[in-house]
Amino acid sequence: MGFEFAETVADLDINRLDNYDATQSFDYSVTNDADGKYLWILSEKEISSVASSGFYVPLTDAVTKNGFYAYRSAAAILEGEMKFVINYKIYG
Repeated sequence: MGFEFAETVADLDINRLDNYDATQSFDYSVTNDADGKYLWILSEKEISSVASSGFYVPLTDAVTKNGFYAYRSAAAILEGEMKFVINYKIYG
């Protein structure tokens, strides 16, 4: 996950994103170094929602890339630290 100017998954260089172990935590903190970048989250699991400070973070529909579900924030994010919680879809 991380921040990039890429608007589509085709333009996204996944090597520029940071790796996090989703089995260790559902709470994340990522720093955006420039206004206008999008939050990108690539996950092996489908995401049901993302919240920051108790507010829903709108995401685009998932697109698959390299075996991952790729999600992008619906709007560009301002520079600074963003803390958020990822809620994964539960099947069964």
